[in-house]
Amino acid sequence: MCAGWRTPLGLEGGRPACATLRLPTPATSLTGAPLKTLPIRAVGMVWYSLEHFDEIKAMMEDGNKLHRTYSEWRLAAEQGERKFRREGNLVVRAHLVPDAFRQFCSERGLNLNAEARNQFASWVALKEHGTTH
Repeated sequence: MCAGWRTPLGLEGGRPACATLRLPTPATSLTGAPLKTLPIRAVGMVWYSLEHFDEIKAMMEDGNKLHRTYSEWRLAAEQGERKFRREGNLVVRAHLVPDAFRQFCSERGLNLNAEARNQFASWVALKEHGTTH
């Protein structure tokens, strides 16, 4: 399970890499009276396409740690996504496109590796769902 601001990026070593952020959600009682704010955890997961999978593996410093095939990755990613949803998380798929990811890393001085993929997934989740508190 992800905690704090761990970032996502598909599955690293068979485990989903994830980015989390907490968003306030107003809750009301059956009468409409406000209740306390409940946190929702947005979990960013790097999401690959079949079209780009081999290129992504080749460009990453740690590409040898990614799943061998797209099919293996996809099966594990979908299992991880279902697990996060069952736990009450909002899952954000951070679609990784090679050229855009290279630019993301270049602008931030990041190497092409799991840390960068995690930061990318966190950035996408934050961009889609606003501020963290």
